[in-house]
Amino acid sequence: MCPDFLSMRVRLATSAAIIAEPFESPSAVPGKCFQNVKQLVESHGGTFAYGWAFSGLGPIASSGEVQPLYSRWCNHVIWRDHNGRLWEVTPSGDPLDVAKVAIGPTNFILDDQAHFEIATDDVYCPQPAIYIPARPEGEWTSDCLCQLERAMGIAQDYWLARTLHSIKQAGLVPTNWRVRRIGDKLRDIWILAALPATLSPP
Repeated sequence: MCPDFLSMRVRLATSAAIIAEPFESPSAVPGKCFQNVKQLVESHGGTFAYGWAFSGLGPIASSGEVQPLYSRWCNHVIWRDHNGRLWEVTPSGDPLDVAKVAIGPTNFILDDQAHFEIATDDVYCPQPAIYIPARPEGEWTSDCLCQLERAMGIAQDYWLARTLHSIKQAGLVPTNWRVRRIGDKLRDIWILAALPATLSPP
């Protein structure tokens, strides 16, 4: 594990991303990349390819147009077939509509050091996500989000509050947010925001 998110941020920002094309598998489950790749390795051969997947810009615009403050890169595993070609095999969901599930190409940075913590065949824990500023105003928010992903217990509430405050300081208004946990660790953080002028009057 690499607890120093600043050095990880530099590594990701200076690494070339590849595009892993989708490989559809009828048994693939959204959010279960390790199990999805494991099934393909067992049935078709090949290996695990660990790294970081681009999972979007944030915050998400709840109305109007919002200039992103940060990009989010998630610890992820894709399938390397027996010819060495890399494939995205895990469908993804829409954070605004959980019923929407699709598989598509993934921007991916290979990283041999980005292995998951494996507890059992069914339980694994990816490394915390890395947030990279999309513009100077997003540096504080990116730092807060990196701290939030690595915090435990009540410290998570502190860093979430700091994150929301930093978004306000950047000139946006957080309108909604969702934090999903696995045990005491964070799995996903989604924040919606708008420009003050686009909010409806009370």
